[in-house]
Amino acid sequence: MVQITRGCPRRCQFCNPTMFNFRSMPLDVVLAEAEVNVRGGFREIGLITEDGLLYGARGVRINRRALRSLADGLRSLGVKAGFCHLSFASVVDGRDALEDWAHAFYYDVEPEFPQVGLETGSPRLIKRYMAGKPRPWRPEDWPWLVVEGTGIMNDNGLFPCNTMILGLPGETEEDIVSTMELVEDLRGYGCWLFPLLFVPMGRSMLERERFAYLKETFGPLHWELLSMCFDHDLAFSRKALGMLARYVKNPMARKLAISFVSMGMEAVEAVSDRLIRDPYGLIMQASRLNLFSAGLRDLLSLAFRRLRLRVQAVQAR
Repeated sequence: MVQITRGCPRRCQFCNPTMFNFRSMPLDVVLAEAEVNVRGGFREIGLITEDGLLYGARGVRINRRALRSLADGLRSLGVKAGFCHLSFASVVDGRDALEDWAHAFYYDVEPEFPQVGLETGSPRLIKRYMAGKPRPWRPEDWPWLVVEGTGIMNDNGLFPCNTMILGLPGETEEDIVSTMELVEDLRGYGCWLFPLLFVPMGRSMLERERFAYLKETFGPLHWELLSMCFDHDLAFSRKALGMLARYVKNPMARKLAISFVSMGMEAVEAVSDRLIRDPYGLIMQASRLNLFSAGLRDLLSLAFRRLRLRVQAVQAR
């Protein structure tokens, strides 16, 4: 891990990196730190940043020359590099820069999975708490930016892990519906959705707000949104499993990993409808599980049951 920027110029109120002045680490410092990792045997460098495409930027405008120099320098060390975080606005604004970066590090062969802040589908909440997130576009453009940015990333071998915030202060049912509509617009795109309860982060502009608690905050629309995110994530995870499994070099280990992850997804799918029908009953049941008490016999029983169901399905066809 090598840090390339500190702070963030977008000034989202829920986040504390925005309290630091945005600056980029000098290229010679970044390459010197990367070289230390190379000497230690590492061939993949994770670039620590709030928004990788803003390396060398002033404000939120892309500095293509700085990005090109960074890529060339890292390639000269013989490493693959990826940004820990990106933003939809920078991806759309710097489409050509992202394409160059993805081509330089062969993302079409080994894809990347950066974290991206989706937060909400509501332009009203974007304008209220994170008006700088869509810049140089407007808060009203946010849903379009999310879909457009996801498509650009997918075209270049990047599949974002999108974090979302549920229960922002003043959130209304209309805001939740807007987020549900955005999730629906993302159907078929390659990304994961991670809904999280609002946390008043220390040293952020919202640090004095109240935490969002499950029983106090969540209503029927929240559970419906959560169910939509689960369905989306399961559908994409099935497509992404093959890409992720390629990182497991041992063929037998790869086969076992795919099998057990598939079982896990089937288990989640089997109870996903209860998120709407009986969410608190499902949570109570899950809280009683002791995963550490599950032995090999339980795992084998689950595997054989899954195999039997597959055989029955084939016979039925």
